[in-house]
Amino acid sequence: LRGLRGRYDRVCFVGDSMGGSAALRYAQYADAVCALAPQVTNLAEDPHVGREDLHESALRRHVEGPLLTSVERALRRRVSIRVHFCADHVRDAAHVAALPPGVTRVARAGDEHDVAALLKADGVLDDVLRGVLL
Repeated sequence: LRGLRGRYDRVCFVGDSMGGSAALRYAQYADAVCALAPQVTNLAEDPHVGREDLHESALRRHVEGPLLTSVERALRRRVSIRVHFCADHVRDAAHVAALPPGVTRVARAGDEHDVAALLKADGVLDDVLRGVLL
């Protein structure tokens, strides 16, 4: 990604659920990031991850640790990182709480994990994405 980044004036990563986790994982290479209901910590206990071959220690070492390191590096570069989630979804709120200060948290009403569908139903998904891309 580092090598490819030089070809573009602006690089933005957007993702939903584990795609949001990927956007955060590579945030250090972006100019802006928008993650919708990402999984960040305690992945072994999260039903949205659901990989029996990913053991807790491997998740911390290969997923959670690098994700948080990338977010911290991005924040040092003043990358805009916005994370949308439903405030009443206990697991998603816990994931978002694990992110470092400097990440903009956008809490939505409700207890759904599918934030993208909620944003679309409310007619604001396009605006959210334009805010990241432009």
